[in-house]
Amino acid sequence: MKLEKKHTRFGVSRRSFLRTTAAGSLGLLLPWQCKQPAGASVLSAAEASAAEAIFSFLLPSDGNGPASRDIHAVSYLDWLLADPLYDADIQAQIRSGLTRCLELAQKRHGKAFRQLTGVRQRDVLEHLKAQRHGEDFFSRMLSVLIDALVIDPVYGTQVQQQGWKWLGHIPGKPRPGPANRYPEILKRKRLNQVITSIQDLDK
Repeated sequence: MKLEKKHTRFGVSRRSFLRTTAAGSLGLLLPWQCKQPAGASVLSAAEASAAEAIFSFLLPSDGNGPASRDIHAVSYLDWLLADPLYDADIQAQIRSGLTRCLELAQKRHGKAFRQLTGVRQRDVLEHLKAQRHGEDFFSRMLSVLIDALVIDPVYGTQVQQQGWKWLGHIPGKPRPGPANRYPEILKRKRLNQVITSIQDLDK
């Protein structure tokens, strides 16, 4: 299936689909599930470029609501990949998909992905999506993008509440402050316990 510029295979725009899905996610996103994107960097410049292209395809700058860059989606992804409590299998899936993207760019066009024109980058993404597990990888990236779109701006994404305004979301109160973000809550919850996995939180 080709990556159509304006439509999904169901005939609805990517932005409309994303808006509907993100709105449904707002009620499911609990404060302790949010991740703080600041303070870590594990993506290489090449990987970040590939991630930016994928996010820009899913949520482009088209004048109709925020673009992926507006909500700092790549920075959010970078933090997720650095978070030791995040699902290791998901982290590996994302890193593997980004690696395949970079390899395809060299194989098909003989250049680094970030050196390609927009048309050739789209060609790489089309072939990546057609590969084994390609659909799963793009679905995972979409999930990360939705998280970045709807979580509280205190975590560093959608800092001007662009996502909430676009979705027509009015946040409940009290909202988390700097002392009640995900990392700080975990520190208080397990002050004297070393946390090595998400399962430790249930002990």
